[in-house]
Order: sequence, then C-alpha cells, then structure tokens
Amino acid sequence: MCGKYEVYEDRVARTGRKIALNLILLPASSAKPAADPVFYLAGGPGGAATVYASEKFMSGLRRNREVVLLDQRGTGDSNPLNCPSPGSKEDMRGFFGEPFPVERVRACRVELEKVANLKLYTTSIAMEDLDEVRGALGFDRINVYGGSYGSTAALVYLRLHPEHVRTVAVFGVAPPDAKLPLSFSRSVQDAMNRLFADCAADKPCHEAYPNLESEFKTVLSQFDKGPVQMKVGNVYSGQEQEVTVTRDGFVDGIRQLFYVPNASSALPALIHLGAQGNLGALVGTAFQVAVQIDRQIARGMQFSVICAEDTPFITEADIKQSSANSFYGDARTRPTMRACAEWPRATVPANFLDPIKSDAPVLLVSGELDPVTPPWLAEPVARNLPHSRHVIIHNGTHNSYECVEGVVADFIDKGTAEGLDTSCVEKIQRPPFTILK
Repeated sequence: MCGKYEVYEDRVARTGRKIALNLILLPASSAKPAADPVFYLAGGPGGAATVYASEKFMSGLRRNREVVLLDQRGTGDSNPLNCPSPGSKEDMRGFFGEPFPVERVRACRVELEKVANLKLYTTSIAMEDLDEVRGALGFDRINVYGGSYGSTAALVYLRLHPEHVRTVAVFGVAPPDAKLPLSFSRSVQDAMNRLFADCAADKPCHEAYPNLESEFKTVLSQFDKGPVQMKVGNVYSGQEQEVTVTRDGFVDGIRQLFYVPNASSALPALIHLGAQGNLGALVGTAFQVAVQIDRQIARGMQFSVICAEDTPFITEADIKQSSANSFYGDARTRPTMRACAEWPRATVPANFLDPIKSDAPVLLVSGELDPVTPPWLAEPVARNLPHSRHVIIHNGTHNSYECVEGVVADFIDKGTAEGLDTSCVEKIQRPPFTILK
C-alpha cells in the first residue's frame, strides 16, 4: 500500500511549507501479524527507503509483521534534495576529479533553497516525522532497522522515543558521534591491510602477486606529482575515455571498491596491473561502483545532515590523528568540510553527540572489512546498551548478506538478542581472489 503523509517542513513553527512524505506499507505474510511493524531506514545520508520494497530481504522481515518504508525528508519522493551528479554512465570524468567542487555545491544550494529550508533536514527532525507517521498509522511500539546512516537514524529515534521502541537492529553502525567521514582514514587502511594479509595467506594470490604491498606503493607514487591522465574503458558506453584522476579521487574509488566483496577480491589483480602502468583497469572498475552508489543518494540532503551533525565537530587534531599512517589520509574529510562551508548549517540538539542509552533490545552488526563503519565504531555504542549484542562478521564488508538479514528477522521475531543463533556469519567468506592468466 502506497501513500503520502504531509508534515510541516518547520515542525516547530508549524506554518509555511509542507512536505508530502512518501511511504509504502508492505503487508505481513502471516494471517495474524504482530501488532508491532518494522520501520526500515535507508543509508546514505540521502538514500530512499521505498526503493527496497521489492528486495528479497523484505520477505524475512514481513513474515510475521508489516513493514513500513518511509522516504526520509529530502530523499526519494519526499521533497528530494538532489544535486546534479558529477558524472554519468556515459561520462566518468567527474567521478575522479576534486570531490565536491565548491562551485557545484554552491550552485546546488542556490537551486535547492528555492524549494527547501536546508536547515530543516537533519536526522532528529526526520525522526520526529517518522514518529508522527507511526502514530498516524495507529502503531504503538515499533521495531526499527537501519543500515549505515540508517543506523544513525535508528539510534536517534531510540533516544527520542524509547517508549515506542520494541527492538532496534543496526548494520554498519554509525553512531551520532562518529563525525563522518573522519573514520574513513583508519577503516580504509584497515581494510587494505587485511587485503594484503589475506592475499599473502592465500596460495594462488600470493603466488600471483608476491609483492602486493610494494606494488601498491608504486601505484600511489604515480600521483606524487599531481593528477594523472589515463585512458579508461567505460563498461557502460563501451568507449575508452581520457580521464584526469586526482589522488583523492583515486583513493576514494578504492574505498568504494571495498564495499563490494567481488570488487575487493579483484583489487590485488587491479593493483598489480596498476603497478605495471595500467591504472585504467582499477579506475574503470571503481567507476562501476561509484556510479551505482551516486545514483542512490540525494546529495543535498546528505550535505544538510553531515554539515550539521558531523563536520562542525571535526578538529584539526582529529584530522591529524585519523589520517596518520593511512594512505587514504584526509581524502574525503577536507573536501566535505569545504563543501559544508557553502551549505547552511542547521542546529542540532545539545545532546546529539552523547552516547545512546537504553534498555531496549538492540542488535548491532559490523563487518571487519567495512571501510566506513568498522566494528570499532560500534563497540562504544554496545557498552551503553545493556540488552544489546554486537555481532562481528570476520569477512564482512559494508554490504548486505542473506545470513545477516535472516539473523535480523529472527531477532525481531524473538524480541531479544539472548539465545540468537548467529553461527551463519562464521560461514561468510571473502570471494576468491581474481588471478590474472
């Protein structure tokens, strides 16, 4: 069942512009569904929840209860705050230049200010929207499930409305105090270190690429004198393009490759080719991932969230500490901060960065190979949630897994993490490494 629910853009003043929030309610498969539905929250920031309506994992969530998919304000069909993409399937050049060029950010802000007050699209405000929708649909207690930024939203909702929460499940945990994208430096380096170690321990990979770490240094050294021009095959257009690739654009492409298990398993081969002078193979592969991620994100909504909730709290000391000993460095942090200097900054609640404390049952799931929301971000969260359980996937990335979705569905059905069977996560393996013939 599909519909719209109107809320005031300014929830405090309750006057002026209204937003028609887009939502889908998926009926339960059971003839006698539980009274407490699942509210699924999308990642991003900037992702829309309703695009997941036909995804396979919804069937597990729906087996005993309804599922509500609400496009958060600024996403999907809820007054989306879209900025023009830096590139397209036909033209990859914009994906590897300067991240978030200031003039493009400024131009997008000017256009979006015609249809939105950009200070009114924060997580806390959106979770008040969600609670109003909950009440309008006639639900008392709900189960909240979110991945990546959806975990931030879920935890914020738990703090704001604990009386209406039955359970919370979060995958790829990004607590409100994560100060994204600050954590990328360490987590991308951790993922690369694991790649080196896993390849060295894998006989075919080690035999094919015995000097992988050294080859990676050779690849990075090609950017020592500035951006590199290269020819890159575009898998979508079938044409070769001349692309100017900056170092920041290159290492951020590697970060996004780590999202996808098969792509990350191809990295040793791509690094080997790059060390031999063929950087285009790695860039072309990274482009395929980047274009898929970019098309899902309402970038203006993302700026409204990050520029209010993350970058204002990042200090020079934070950047120096997080970037130390990381090839990724500040590749995303400084460009994001420059972009945020052009974006209206909302006010967030004084306790926004405080730890979330609750007695509700909470399931936290992290992947050790995750380049953006690693386990060490979730560990402090678990300490303040006495009825929580933190499940770590040794070979897990920032990616959905059928096993994990099953565990989440079981957790919601049980209403507790006690006695939950999570043994399937031990069977999740890294795909075989790509070996060049």
